[in-house]
Amino acid sequence: MNLAAEILQHEKVNEWNDFLSQSDATIFHCYDWLFAYSTACKCDFQLLVVRKNGNIVAGCVLFPKEIFKQKTTTLPTLNYYNGIIFSEKLAPKNSPEEIRRKNLCTLEIANFLEQNFVSAILTNSPTFTDVRIFNDKKWQTKIRYTLKNKFLAKEELFKNLTHSKQKQVKNALESGCFVKELCDFDLSYDLQVEAYKNSNSKFRFEKNTFKNFMQSLREKNLIESFFAFSKSGEPLATFILGKFQNQLFSLISGIKTHDFEEKKFIGTWLTFEVLTQEKFVKNFQTLDFLGANTKGIREFKEEFNGKLEPFFVVEFNNSQLLKPAKKLKKLIFQA
Repeated sequence: MNLAAEILQHEKVNEWNDFLSQSDATIFHCYDWLFAYSTACKCDFQLLVVRKNGNIVAGCVLFPKEIFKQKTTTLPTLNYYNGIIFSEKLAPKNSPEEIRRKNLCTLEIANFLEQNFVSAILTNSPTFTDVRIFNDKKWQTKIRYTLKNKFLAKEELFKNLTHSKQKQVKNALESGCFVKELCDFDLSYDLQVEAYKNSNSKFRFEKNTFKNFMQSLREKNLIESFFAFSKSGEPLATFILGKFQNQLFSLISGIKTHDFEEKKFIGTWLTFEVLTQEKFVKNFQTLDFLGANTKGIREFKEEFNGKLEPFFVVEFNNSQLLKPAKKLKKLIFQA
């Protein structure tokens, strides 16, 4: 294959969008999502593509920055993966030729990153399971998991739930709590911050940054927002989903942490109601929960009869100077 990697100029966004329409892309490759994120967070992004005979056959998103005057690039900080993506025209699906060509494209991306950055973190999408290209002393590969659920009618999904989840749905119905589609980013932020505080961690967005980002996504029709309320109308939980092509992606979720009567089932009830929305059943194939890497979270999500899928985080670090800098930054961020 005659391959060449290059940074695609933003003026050629239509070419990127055409590539996305025939690839295994996620919302985190969507130009409108990337533009909203970079504007709200005041960071730059670049589109790295691999061409064959002038046509884009592979690509990924870079967020370049400098640490101690050394060029690095990472994933955006809201999601678990944005992935190296490939054109569906690259080769027949699940064929040895497809794996070979994906490996060659990945090697081209790896070589570009090694030549232009001292540190890089990116991912391979769940559909590309062969990551041998990164298994050397420069690149470290770690397996991660996401979980995808199909949208089903209420009766069908209820039958697929575990017994404990069925009981929680019944308790929610008896309690009189309800789920409503609503965009209230102040309230979403407060619930998210409360949930993070309860786990002794810090939500990475300032309030205005978060609100501006979500509002931009809403204006582009890229998100859906839901809340769960008690019978009396008290907001108890939030769930914001990203929309792209035929998939939805879990972006933000949070539950009030103080003791309340509905606490044992409100998360299950909100998820159940979202997975059975009639408009989602008709127009979307799956909800990607974006992360099932801790035992508790994985078990909660698996009880909705979802499918666990691997993806691969790969990290390149060619600088001894950056290692202590990253540790120091982590300590400052957690302070």
